[in-house]
Amino acid sequence: RVLGISMDGSSGKQQAKEFIVRHNLDFPSLIGEPQQVAALYSELTGHPWYGTPTFLLYSPSGELSAQQVGAVPPRLIEQHIEKH
Repeated sequence: RVLGISMDGSSGKQQAKEFIVRHNLDFPSLIGEPQQVAALYSELTGHPWYGTPTFLLYSPSGELSAQQVGAVPPRLIEQHIEKH
């Protein structure tokens, strides 16, 4: 499953929705406040927030199996999933 999290907050909600439509994103996307999303990231990973895009991959049991700051080619994500 894929879940998107936007850091646009309530003030950028409309722009985030337009981005979702423009890029035809077919997975759920949440819109959070920047400070809250950054704090949650740090809590989940034990690392400070660096920026977007950031990818977190979880195992089916809910364990964090990989994280990456910056763009990641879809094929690399697929390879990671296939190995784990």
